[in-house]
Amino acid sequence: MDDSAFKRWDDYTVARDAMLKRTHDRRVPWILVRSDDKKSARINIIRDLTQRIECPDKSKHLTAPDRRRLFSYSPARLKRLAR
Repeated sequence: MDDSAFKRWDDYTVARDAMLKRTHDRRVPWILVRSDDKKSARINIIRDLTQRIECPDKSKHLTAPDRRRLFSYSPARLKRLAR
C-alpha cells in the first residue's frame, strides 16, 4: 500500500461499508473472509464454494468452512472485525 492509499484508508473503509450495506441481500449475500492468514482464507473459500455447488455426486463428507474465518455480512459483524 502506498502513502496516498494509506492516507485515504478511512475514506475507503466508509465507501466499502456503504457499498456492502446497499448491495447485501439475503438472496445474494456478501460473504466476508477474515484474511490475516491467506492460506486459511483461501482454503475456507474453496470449502464454502464446494458446499454451495449443487452436484448429485458431491460427497456428504466434505469439510465445512471455518465460520470464524468466513461468514455472512452484517453491519454488526463488520464493526466487530474493525476492532
